[in-house]
Amino acid sequence: MSEYGPNLTATQTLTPALVIPSVEPLMGQGTLKSGNNLTRGAVLGKVTASGKYKAYDADATDGSQSIAGILVDDTDATSADKVCSIYTFGNFNIEALVTEETIVAGIYNNGTIVITKEDN
Repeated sequence: MSEYGPNLTATQTLTPALVIPSVEPLMGQGTLKSGNNLTRGAVLGKVTASGKYKAYDADATDGSQSIAGILVDDTDATSADKVCSIYTFGNFNIEALVTEETIVAGIYNNGTIVITKEDN
């Protein structure tokens, strides 16, 4: 056993938990819009006109400028729309979320998505 514990070496890093277990998360199915190849934990916006999800974009004007969900699994919709699982309710660790946008801890999507920093 090293100073890093029994199963961790100096070169390994811990991945922060995506879901903070203070509240049971809810997920449903949605459609990831073609042109998106996203990884687990991607922050999603929902396009108002189509109801399809895509990567959250704070500068968009199509509905995806509002956080609407978190992607459950890696999903490749590069060439065609793809059905995927999306967390639509829960408390999520900001350090585990994947986005090119700057996001801050807060309450989103009419209170269904809570983004916080996990307490250590």
